[in-house]
Amino acid sequence: MRLLLLTSLLSLALAALASPIAQQQQQPAKARAAASDKVGYFFVHFHDDYKSPGDYSTYPAGEQVFGQLSNGNNAISYTALKGGAPLLTSTVGTKGVRDMYLVSKPDESQHYIIATDLNQTAVGGFGGKFLSRSLVIWDSEGPSLTKWKAPRLVEVVPPEFRMAWAPEAMWIEERKSFMVYWSSNKYADASHSGTPDYDKIYRAYTTDFRSFTQPEVYIDLGAGTGVIDLTMHPTGQGNQYVRFFKDESVSKCRGQVSNSGIDGQWNDIGSAKEYVDNNNQSEGECGRRLRRRRGVAWRCVAWRGAVDLAWDTIATDSLTPCLVLAFVLIVFVGLSACLFFKDNLSDKWWVFLDQYGRNPPGYYPYTADKGITQYGYTDLGFPPGMPKLLKHGAVKPVNQAQYDEIKAAWG
Repeated sequence: MRLLLLTSLLSLALAALASPIAQQQQQPAKARAAASDKVGYFFVHFHDDYKSPGDYSTYPAGEQVFGQLSNGNNAISYTALKGGAPLLTSTVGTKGVRDMYLVSKPDESQHYIIATDLNQTAVGGFGGKFLSRSLVIWDSEGPSLTKWKAPRLVEVVPPEFRMAWAPEAMWIEERKSFMVYWSSNKYADASHSGTPDYDKIYRAYTTDFRSFTQPEVYIDLGAGTGVIDLTMHPTGQGNQYVRFFKDESVSKCRGQVSNSGIDGQWNDIGSAKEYVDNNNQSEGECGRRLRRRRGVAWRCVAWRGAVDLAWDTIATDSLTPCLVLAFVLIVFVGLSACLFFKDNLSDKWWVFLDQYGRNPPGYYPYTADKGITQYGYTDLGFPPGMPKLLKHGAVKPVNQAQYDEIKAAWG
């Protein structure tokens, strides 16, 4: 009897496991297992290590490639690699790099780090007429993320251009090549007489990061509105892409989505006047007070590294201390690069804003509460695990082998 009962129970159990309902219940576990192939995040960046607002005398110490490794799969908790020392140092061009990006071939067999060639101390700041028109590029030794060949300099724009800043790249399967994009403005001729036009996003294509197609305009906001710091990713849903960039008319991070590829129709996430940082954290307290103050109208344009403040009317009261501070770049133009990536363990998307008008300055994490294609973000403040003073970089999800390699070599 007992044997018959056990046999019957076993048959029922096997039948239940084989049922469609049981298989559907098991599916999320399989999906989680597939998602957890990525066990952490590799964050490359440079450092915002100025002594005080406007005092960049510590550079170019921070204008190199630094790195952080996440504490497991926690996207907002990191440990500095190499004890906080640079992972890679530029020996070419101006011998300083900013705005680095890490991009990989689809099969992870090769990686590249591309960066702005800019040691601002050596070149006299951001506002020079003749800045580097080249990118600094590191090639990995095969699939390794810790072994890199010597840096090299590759010119990507012709002589009439003033600079090539904040490069990124993504693999375009249809072309079997990388689309590389960056911010530039240019003069009417190679002598750089007069003034340059406004910032636009340019792009070119490459298969090896050595030879590039001729640059072409990719994003032009028009009406003299500059655009810089483009970052872009596919969402994994058909031919859908999302991109964020800094709209220089307001110095905020603005998002757009295309459902028909990189050259399809791009629609604003929310609207053209809705930004990730709509609570104005990036401005700093004085900036918010001035913007709210009745009778004060202001304009702030970050152009060629200078701040142009035009005042229509200025109230002469307790705002005086703020007016003095207004001439410090950090007060008004407090947001630089934005980056975004999908969480390794869930459908959550993260948006990090480089907000150098906040205390402490650096990257601040936001969650995209309705998914990356819909408007709605939560500012998480500065969580305990977030490293301070990080500047423009990129976050790469990594698998177990990559995570272990990075930790063993640089941890």
